Amino acid sequence: MPEIRLVYRSHRAPHVTDTMVVDDIVLPAMAKNRRLNISGCLWFDDRRFLQALEGEAEPLDALYSTIQADDRHQELQLLAHEPIVERKFTRWSMKPMSARVPDPISAAMDELGLKRVAAGVSAPPASADGPVQRMLGLLVARSR
Repeated sequence: MPEIRLVYRSHRAPHVTDTMVVDDIVLPAMAKNRRLNISGCLWFDDRRFLQALEGEAEPLDALYSTIQADDRHQELQLLAHEPIVERKFTRWSMKPMSARVPDPISAAMDELGLKRVAAGVSAPPASADGPVQRMLGLLVARSR
């Protein structure tokens, strides 16, 4: 069955602490993703998430629907949903990455911006391909 890569970012809800990110998001995701044969990583700072997920389309799309309904995310923005030939995060069911200072991932997210819309979901600008690919490359490099 063909595989896809899904990349999204969101604002982290104000009530979400770093401990919650690890204990309530990352650790359960590791076990669930192993069962579903999903790999990926979750980058976070004190106000944002950036996540790349890889696997078969059906379980990944179902997982993304769950993420969309999760109140720990605000203003979710789908950056990529594309077929892949090979995975970039094969070693990780869910690799957590907290932001560093300075952090080039954070800088790339700032460059891309997040267009706010009334429905709470936003679309990447037409010129997003370069920054999205740069963020993906940075995630891959940090996951090794």
